[in-house]
Amino acid sequence: MSFSLVEIRDYVKLRLGAGLVRVELEDKHIDAAANEALRIYSRYRPLRRFINVPLISNIKEYQVADDTLGVYKMDFVHRQVSLAVIEDIFHRRYYEPIHDMDLYVHYLQYIDTLKRVLSIEPEWHFEPKRTKGEKAILYISAPHQANTILALAVTIIKRPMHMVPFLHEDWIQRYALAFCKEILSRVRGKWGSVVSPAGGQSLDGDRLAAEAREELTLLDQEIRGWQTDMPPIWG
Repeated sequence: MSFSLVEIRDYVKLRLGAGLVRVELEDKHIDAAANEALRIYSRYRPLRRFINVPLISNIKEYQVADDTLGVYKMDFVHRQVSLAVIEDIFHRRYYEPIHDMDLYVHYLQYIDTLKRVLSIEPEWHFEPKRTKGEKAILYISAPHQANTILALAVTIIKRPMHMVPFLHEDWIQRYALAFCKEILSRVRGKWGSVVSPAGGQSLDGDRLAAEAREELTLLDQEIRGWQTDMPPIWG
């Protein structure tokens, strides 16, 4: 059976003592905690999606899927561009075959510098969906002289619950539990104590709040320490 919200609900309720003591949480609170855990997890272990965006003249805004969390790699496809005019500016030409690897690396660095100096390489920026009415937008500004016709992007998306690796399910459950403790601490902290036939009984809101803060901090440090091949993410 794949990892699901049902498992997380059962785990959280059991750890909080449901059935033995009253737990002032509903399934929707636990679901919200699980989704928050999955959101944090997806920042470090996201799924990759490869997309291509045909560029249109004078258009700079391109809508992408709303579940896109960020972009960490962009490449551009250009029509064949003659570098003769550019190279004439610096009185450098590389029309002869290059057989020396050092010279070839130098040539690539040189072309890259030319693109930056002459603003030929397109610029881009990603804005994720933040509210219900917004859209995820990829802004691309491609200079006319670049003859750019296509953008190739590697985006990241939130990992579905059923695609969390087995070894990481425990982290999701523990994060959801800590988040639920934080919610529960606010509920119990509001009342402080309750009156019963046996007398006043203090609630453990402060203790739960302290536990939640400590556990969330440790879980954050834990996931940050995992090895990953993901480069910096924009978005």
